[in-house]
Amino acid sequence: MPTKLPPRPLYIRILSRLSIRDKILVVTMITSFFAMLVTSATFITYQYYAFQDWLLQNLTSQAEIIAYNSKGALAFDDPREGRDALRSLEAVSSMTGAFLFTADGVLFSSWQRLGSPDFSQTAPDWQGAREVNNEVFMARRIMEKELFLGTILLRSNQQERAAFLRNSMAALVVLVLLSGAITLLLSTWLQKIISGPVAHLATVMEMVSQRQDYSVRGTRHSDDEIGDLTDFFNNMLAQVESRDRQLRENEDLLQSIINNTNSVIYLKDMSGRFLMVNRSFREMVVTNYEDIIGRTDAELFPAELAEKFVEIDQQVVERGELVESEEEAPHSDGLHTYISAKFPLRDSQGDIYSICGISTDITERKQDEEELRQLRNYLNNVIDSMPSALIGLDADGRVTRWNREAEQLNGLTFAETRGALLRDVLPQFSSQMEQVQAAIRDRQVKETSKFSYNLDGENCFKDVTIYPLVANGIEGAVLRVDDVTERVQIEEMMVQTEKMMSVGGLAAGMAHEINNPLGIMVQAVQNIERRVSPGLAANEHVADDLGVPLAAIHAYLDKRMVLAMVEDIREAGNRAAKIVANMLQFSRRSESALQYAEVAELIDQTVELAGNDYDLKKKYDFRHLNLVRNYDHNVPKVKLVITEFEQVVLNLLKNAAQAFADKEMGDEIPTITLGVRQDGKFVRVEVADNGPGIPEEVRKRVFEPFFTTKPVGSGTGLGLSVSYMIITNNHKGSMEVESTPGVGSVFTIRLPIAPAS
Repeated sequence: MPTKLPPRPLYIRILSRLSIRDKILVVTMITSFFAMLVTSATFITYQYYAFQDWLLQNLTSQAEIIAYNSKGALAFDDPREGRDALRSLEAVSSMTGAFLFTADGVLFSSWQRLGSPDFSQTAPDWQGAREVNNEVFMARRIMEKELFLGTILLRSNQQERAAFLRNSMAALVVLVLLSGAITLLLSTWLQKIISGPVAHLATVMEMVSQRQDYSVRGTRHSDDEIGDLTDFFNNMLAQVESRDRQLRENEDLLQSIINNTNSVIYLKDMSGRFLMVNRSFREMVVTNYEDIIGRTDAELFPAELAEKFVEIDQQVVERGELVESEEEAPHSDGLHTYISAKFPLRDSQGDIYSICGISTDITERKQDEEELRQLRNYLNNVIDSMPSALIGLDADGRVTRWNREAEQLNGLTFAETRGALLRDVLPQFSSQMEQVQAAIRDRQVKETSKFSYNLDGENCFKDVTIYPLVANGIEGAVLRVDDVTERVQIEEMMVQTEKMMSVGGLAAGMAHEINNPLGIMVQAVQNIERRVSPGLAANEHVADDLGVPLAAIHAYLDKRMVLAMVEDIREAGNRAAKIVANMLQFSRRSESALQYAEVAELIDQTVELAGNDYDLKKKYDFRHLNLVRNYDHNVPKVKLVITEFEQVVLNLLKNAAQAFADKEMGDEIPTITLGVRQDGKFVRVEVADNGPGIPEEVRKRVFEPFFTTKPVGSGTGLGLSVSYMIITNNHKGSMEVESTPGVGSVFTIRLPIAPAS
């Protein structure tokens, strides 16, 4: 809203009604009057103070004269002579009294003019002049050399000063009136020099205003500012004429642009009647220009659409700002979709006087947007349907795309991860940001095979491929993440199987090579024990022939621990023979007959055997272990070699029991969990424990022959490798292990349900 100006003073309103000639005359008179008034007042003020100084000096002189004349009267104590000296002041009309005091302050002589006010006749304690109650007092000490004789006090009124002021004011009035008359005569004659050219300019301006003719020019009458003003006015008219011509040309150009633009443009008054429309509007309503101007929306459009237009117009007026909307309106070739913007037009006072509207036909754009939306949905479906996780990143590592498979990595949707840093939503892939930056920088595809990380206690393997995006000014990359955990496990199984097969041939050759000398050694040890045994007649006969009692020989060998050493050699030989037997079992396919059996029953039998095993009972008593059975008794029977399967399960139970010795269990109960269930075309057997777990570097080698982490003499390293060969080679199944250090291990056996070929 425009700022409201305060009311103008009365004198300004009066002057505004006068002509320039009268204004000049009034201004000149007022200026001259105040100039004369200020000058005269200044002069009178100066004279007044000068006259006052003169009066004071005169009073001082009179006081000095009276003081001099009164010295004798005071010296000889003659009050009469003092009174005569004071009466000499009667000739001074302004003097109203005089008082003479002794040195002690006692009134000595006095004189007062008749009719003057009473005065307290006390000696003053000051010197000089003082004004009291419109009267002036002058006090002066009377001295004779250095002797103080008394004090003289004179009293004077202000009659002379008042008379001076009256005379000065009268002279001022006369002077002002005389100067005003002269100024009026001169101003009346001289103002024509100024008002004439101004009146001429006013006439020219009136012609321009009424006729709108900017070609007229004023005439320069003088070389002063009025002449310069005339030239400036003429230049202004020339510029206005040029700009008016340009404005008309611009209006024609603007009208041409408005008419040729594809957008609908129109102007309405406050009653909703159209004041101006362009060609696109006329094409929309299919009628002539003359039939549109002055009409309303209700006369041009369907009732429902017209009501909506009127409602938007009301919002524009109420809000006083731009209002946007989208609607369908009739067109020459059917319904079209328009996006409209209406805004108010205001006058110089800020009041709304019109509404301008601009509507753009977005029918094709809406169709394109729909096609684009369908295409985007199609591409999103394609991306979401891919088995690989696709993650779009910008140059800063923030997520720009996230398909459905990527949601499986951390359970977060695209809406939850958009704009987030990769290291925040997938911290396990934060190390790949260096590869992302390198791919963007080098514009080359970067690959990371078998990228591994731990998820919920399980090792996951991913193939990560990074594709750089450097096109259309957009820098970023796309991460393709493929889950290859199962493939890696299969590869490990294949490598393990190949390794077992290659080692199997080696084990067979070694077993045959070792078996012959081992048999000789064991047989020789048995012969030594027989040759020194006292119970054999042949031994007794040879000892008697040599003259050495056989009992003494036997006692000597026993005391020197030779017999114990021979026993150790025999036990070591038997142990070596067992290793050779395991190697032979590892190297060849079993010829035992396969038969159908219940896996759960075999596991329970094996657990019973493990509980009765002396070594297990001695070192790892199963009565102190918590056994949990998770059996599905509906699984079908499988064909297997019962003794071999029991050997495998017993080996796993033994390893699990031994593992608890390597972990400080605390309040945790040692637990072995046995599971049996169907897994597709296989029966899945699981032996899990909550022991110390197996480190990753050990887990990859647990099925290798002769690999063991036990102390020397505590194991051969063939238990798991033989078990592996029994399951994979003899029973055409699979065997694998998963482990988390500090949590436990799970050995999984899969046996085919179909008969083994």
